[in-house]
Amino acid sequence: HSKIQDLQLYFLQTEIGDEKLETNRALKMTTSNQLVASLDYAISKGWNAKIETYYQGLDNVPVEIFPSTYSALNEGADFNIPLRDSLVNEGSGRNYGLEFTLEKVFNKGFYLLSTVSLFNSTYVASDGVRRNTAFNGRYVGNVLIGKEFEFSDKYSVGINARITTAGGRTVTPINLERSILEDEEIRLATDAYADRLSDYFRTDLKLFVRQNGKKITQEFSIDLQNLFDNKNIFD
Repeated sequence: HSKIQDLQLYFLQTEIGDEKLETNRALKMTTSNQLVASLDYAISKGWNAKIETYYQGLDNVPVEIFPSTYSALNEGADFNIPLRDSLVNEGSGRNYGLEFTLEKVFNKGFYLLSTVSLFNSTYVASDGVRRNTAFNGRYVGNVLIGKEFEFSDKYSVGINARITTAGGRTVTPINLERSILEDEEIRLATDAYADRLSDYFRTDLKLFVRQNGKKITQEFSIDLQNLFDNKNIFD
C-alpha cells in the first residue's frame, strides 16, 4: 500500500530570502509492505474465536534533512499542525503484533465481544536511531458484554457494559532544570518518546427498559460513562 502525506505538509511555505518556497512539495508517498495471517475457529454454535498476526514495514517516511528525532509517522498523536519544512523521504517504521477476538453472537438475549491486541510500533528518523512511535502503547483490550431480559412481547430490560484498557502513551520527557530556568516547558528531544504515561482504563455501563409497540419502539436508558471515575492522562 501507499499513501500521500498530510496535505498541510505539502503546502507549508518557508521564507528563503525574499521568496516563499514550498520545500515539501516534492515529497513522495509513504509505502507499506505488510503480511497478515489469521485463523478463524468456530468453537461451538454462536461462539467464534479469531487470532491474527501481522507485520508492516514502512518506507519513504518524511524526516528532516539534518539529524533529528522527527518523523511524519508521529503526526496525529496530538492536535498540533505539522510545521516542518525541507523534509525528505528517508525515514522508516515498523509495526507488528498479535490480535485475539472472542465473540458470542446475540442469542437468547446475551452477547459478548472481547478483543486483545499486543503490538510494537517503532520508527527510525534521520538520526538513525530506532525509537517508540507516539502510538506505541503495546496493548489494547476491550470487553463488550450485554444481557437482555424479556418480560413479555412488549417489555424488556437489559444491561450492557464495556471495559477498555490500553497501555499508556509514549511521551518525550521534560528537561525539568532547563524548564525552570527558562520558565517554559523544554523537552529532551534526544530521548523522544522514551517515557510512558500510566495505563488507560475505563468502564461504561448502560441500563435500559425497552417498550415494543406495533408501530414504534421506545427505549429509556441510563448511560454511566467512566463508571469508576478513572483519571486517565492524555498529555
